[in-house]
Amino acid sequence: VTFCDPAPDAEKRARVFIADTWDALRKLGIATSERAPENSLTFVHTPGEVAAAADLVHENATENLALKQSVYEEVEAKAPPTLVIASSTGGIPPTQLQAKMRHPERLVVCHPFNPPHLIPLVEVVGGPDTDPAVIDWVIAFYKALGKPAIRLNREVTGHVANRLQSALWREAVHLITTGVASAVRRRASRQFADEIPRGIRENYRAAMDFARIGCRSTRRRRPRCSAAGSSFTLELSLGQEADPNGRPARPAFREHR
Repeated sequence: VTFCDPAPDAEKRARVFIADTWDALRKLGIATSERAPENSLTFVHTPGEVAAAADLVHENATENLALKQSVYEEVEAKAPPTLVIASSTGGIPPTQLQAKMRHPERLVVCHPFNPPHLIPLVEVVGGPDTDPAVIDWVIAFYKALGKPAIRLNREVTGHVANRLQSALWREAVHLITTGVASAVRRRASRQFADEIPRGIRENYRAAMDFARIGCRSTRRRRPRCSAAGSSFTLELSLGQEADPNGRPARPAFREHR
């Protein structure tokens, strides 16, 4: 694995994090060796250096479209046309990510969930220019790593899981501000939140914090609150099974013209 990060002490912090989490990975059966293979991790200084050394580049920049596009520009300057680029964006549609790329057919969104080393699910969705072979390849790639991937049939802002979490958040606020339920005590909310994934937990805590404010305001005046939100059609299909004995072959996909 080759990685780069412009943050100060990024390499040191990454190696410390891997060492600290390795025991948990071993207990879960995800890691099999006694210690983390430190020699398998190489730090470089630019995205272009990563592209020159990899079959797949997984971009994890912050949710800023211009920043992500600048990373793709650096990657494409050093990468062969067949390099696959995956983005971990939790909300930006791939059409926007591909807009300035020389080879948009290589880009696909592969959205993991925090903490990604413990939660295996990955959402996969391509844009209109993404080659279908790229989507098939990344699904096989992540499944070979033990990460089940779900394929979204079309792009939508926020993908699927984040939209479902947002719907849960809206409903929690609505139930409390309309008097259907009472705000859960802080201790109880934390105890419950510790049992659910981080992404849902953050939304849940945000909802409870908002609800406590809303419930205090209802003693003076009940605020109007609507549970109405955007609706969308949800269609998922599972990708093909990966070869459990090795990494899937490089994709043979068409070049964008």
